[in-house]
Amino acid sequence: MTDVCAGGGYGIYNYRCYYSQMNKNTITGWVARGSSYSWWGIRNYYCYNGLECKGNNISNNTTRARSYGIEAYYCYGTQDISDNTISHNKWGQTYSSYTRPGCVGIYTYRGDRVANKINRNLIDSNDMGLYYSHGIFDYYWNGEVSDNTIRYNRIVKTSGSAIGYMYPMYNYYVYNLTL
Repeated sequence: MTDVCAGGGYGIYNYRCYYSQMNKNTITGWVARGSSYSWWGIRNYYCYNGLECKGNNISNNTTRARSYGIEAYYCYGTQDISDNTISHNKWGQTYSSYTRPGCVGIYTYRGDRVANKINRNLIDSNDMGLYYSHGIFDYYWNGEVSDNTIRYNRIVKTSGSAIGYMYPMYNYYVYNLTL
């Protein structure tokens, strides 16, 4: 089944949840036609007391603007984002933006200074069309990022020029990091 939306969209959206577990979900076949709206496979926004996001499959989704496979934004307590597959997506295909981040497989922002994990994820064969695109982007973060496979991703657009930067892994202002 294909989910078509005129704007952006959320496969799963957790907002201000106390403890969250999103495990073994499949988000596939979305077509987000909005050129100025963001799209998220799984969005965790201001969640408290721990987050577990494991074994999810986010694949074969097409968007025109900024897109994120899995996002943990201001999530407090221990985060475990592991064993996920993010593959064969076509994100940011027509809209141009120099905003960081543009398209991201896994994006974490401002987690607690506890031992978090981003381990054993596969980010594979995604076409990311925005200027700053990332496989994994951990920003103001603390923990372990290990055994991830980031391969065959590229900056490609179906229309317009495809220029910019692809960062397989971008560790930005991290406190303590184990790679």
